[in-house]
Amino acid sequence: MEQGGDPEGRLRAALTDLYRFHRDGQDMLALSHRDRAAMPASQRERLAARDLYWRGLLLAPFRVRGARRRRVGAVLGHAAAFPTWRSLCVDQGVSDAEAVVAMVALAMATAG
Repeated sequence: MEQGGDPEGRLRAALTDLYRFHRDGQDMLALSHRDRAAMPASQRERLAARDLYWRGLLLAPFRVRGARRRRVGAVLGHAAAFPTWRSLCVDQGVSDAEAVVAMVALAMATAG
């Protein structure tokens, strides 16, 4: 991932890599998400912690506080989520690159 304090560039690089991972592992990830409610609580907690970790990594370069930080974090969590990628790229038929552009634009607009 791109280094430095450029939130837009870092987010673009991160989502490009993450969406490639989603595409490469979509069959396994779809099953994992489908079965999440049936998993033991400890496994669900580990997955939730992983999701929170990703959100924190993506949020780190943004210099936002308070309510804006909460909103930007929510958008970043949404952007990183497999179901978001699947909705955009599989269900709606946009390319991974188009999905990255859309999610980066949403995050930057939310961040102000």
